[in-house]
Amino acid sequence: MDVFSLDNMRHFQAVIPLSGQQQVNVALADCPGGVYRIELTATNYRMLQFFLRLEEGETARRDPLKFPVNPALVTGIDAPAFSALDDGLQRLLNSSAFHNEAGSNLYDSLPDLLKACLLNIFVKASATTLDDGSNTFHHFDEITNFVQDRLFIRTTSALFEETAVSGKFHRVPFALHTVPLPFQMFDSFKTRDAHGNLQLTFARTPDNQYLVDVDIDEAQGIEHVFEVVRNSVAGLTNPYNVREILCEAQGLSPLYSFAFAERGIAVVAAGASQ
Repeated sequence: MDVFSLDNMRHFQAVIPLSGQQQVNVALADCPGGVYRIELTATNYRMLQFFLRLEEGETARRDPLKFPVNPALVTGIDAPAFSALDDGLQRLLNSSAFHNEAGSNLYDSLPDLLKACLLNIFVKASATTLDDGSNTFHHFDEITNFVQDRLFIRTTSALFEETAVSGKFHRVPFALHTVPLPFQMFDSFKTRDAHGNLQLTFARTPDNQYLVDVDIDEAQGIEHVFEVVRNSVAGLTNPYNVREILCEAQGLSPLYSFAFAERGIAVVAAGASQ
């Protein structure tokens, strides 16, 4: 933990070993009253930052904080086996083909980022109900392509019709999306969540075959949901961030956990004598 005065003239630092407890007390010596910037750094997780007014001789308290994972430090995910997946998700994978694999072989062959994306979309789409009593996931028929931040899925006109009249969605632009020929995009909708929106971008062929581009919008959610230090690195949405947003902002239960590198002890070698 680092504590900085607003003018950066005072800097306090403490290392806090944790063993399961959720509350810690930190005493600062020779700390004049005022507003301070607090930075919290945890192994394998993002840095959190917030401001807190400290008064001499008094205890300042802060509501509990949750650290979101640092995706760059994730070495893998612990996901359920194919046989333990929801029957509907097994059905979808059995009806899909990707790189000449289907069903359990397809699922087992997915790299961690693609598998995380699949499980995130399953959780969010299953929780997004429609006016006909179904949920969005019920309308997914066949996955045709996996990308780190989205799935391309065969569907029917029923999903478009239900989405278009649902009060849980609103129409959004789709100019930045692309779909394979002969499909042509024609409409796009996004859920009204503050963070972690499900977006459905629809395309169809002249003979009315339907394809939907399904993604979950991270936007700046990771900075707003958690008080993390902003990351300026741009690129594809990282599904590990999406997992954290769905869990914290929407109360959805993730289907996988993270694995990290084992920690070791570095020993500084003595300099060689001349």
